[in-house]
Amino acid sequence: MKQTAVFLVVIVLSFAVVSWIRGGKPPVAIGEVKTKESLQVAVMPITKQPYRISIPSYGNVEAEERFKIHALVSGQIIERSPKFKAGAFVSKGDVLLKIDRNEYELAESEAKSALAASELALQEEYARAEQAQRDWNKTKSSSNAREFVLRKPHVKSVEAKLESAKAALINAQRNLQRTVVKASFSGRIESVHVEQGAVVTPNTLLAEGFASDYAEVRLPISTKDLPFIHAQDITKDDVAIELINTLVSPHQVWKAEFERTDASIDQSSQQLFVIARVENPFSSQESAPKVPLHLGQYVKAELKGPEREGIIAIDNELIYQGSYVYVVNREKTGTTEAGETHDTLERRTITVSFRGAEKSVVESGLEEGDLLVTTLLGQLTSGIRVEINP
Repeated sequence: MKQTAVFLVVIVLSFAVVSWIRGGKPPVAIGEVKTKESLQVAVMPITKQPYRISIPSYGNVEAEERFKIHALVSGQIIERSPKFKAGAFVSKGDVLLKIDRNEYELAESEAKSALAASELALQEEYARAEQAQRDWNKTKSSSNAREFVLRKPHVKSVEAKLESAKAALINAQRNLQRTVVKASFSGRIESVHVEQGAVVTPNTLLAEGFASDYAEVRLPISTKDLPFIHAQDITKDDVAIELINTLVSPHQVWKAEFERTDASIDQSSQQLFVIARVENPFSSQESAPKVPLHLGQYVKAELKGPEREGIIAIDNELIYQGSYVYVVNREKTGTTEAGETHDTLERRTITVSFRGAEKSVVESGLEEGDLLVTTLLGQLTSGIRVEINP
């Protein structure tokens, strides 16, 4: 009996285990075959549009013209203008300094006296020459009179002395005028080198300054970007330059003109410097009030070339590793297991002719009508199924 009971228990337990195993089997799916999901992307149709290339640069404000003021006569400085200070604005002809003029007034008086004596001596010599001619005529000689007898050399000598006296007076008057030192330019005094009471000599450097009506900024441009703003078919009027004063907030923009380029490429940087010219940079502008620029100030710049037609320009962030983009290929569609067609992703190699701060100009690799993927992706391969977001 015991053996029979054990045998029955074993059979029951075996049946229970088999039932449990069968009950744990996952159910069989019945219905449509599930397809692999597509990659959702946004796209932008490629169009050729007018585009103006903008090249960033930088530089320092420099004086277009510099001036040095020297003393032209010797003497003591007895008077100094309030404008004779570093940073002061001056106009051409403004009196800056006065040098003691006593000895130059005396020299002028002596030169006038010498001139009067020379004029008198010449009149006397004219009279002697006339008398000599009359005396010769009384002799009724058929031979020609010698020039010395007629006092012609004497007349020439006195005439030369008169001209020398005139020149001496002009020089004395000029030196007298030079005791008043005037500004030879309209602009700003940068530095002064003498004080009132100082004794100066000719060629003593009194001050240095610069013209304030214009300033220049030398802007380095890469040689690969230069053709966009400085080609044979581009004129100065085609190029717009903006100088950005970053010392004020908000930043202020000064309009500048394309003046010229350096004669040679800088050997250390292999860049060519473009010289921009800005008008009245050191004074506020009434039409659009601005904080004046300062000599030596660092400024940012934007050089804009002429607008060109038929350009493909795309955002820099859509270009991967500077060499390729993603487009949706609608011409070569794939087919799902259910018989449906789908779009595929294509990794397209491009050539960039210019890369700006935000956009790049594509020279080749994209055509008008291509669907550029604007969704940021990682490194993917071509052929991946995609679905365009509406």
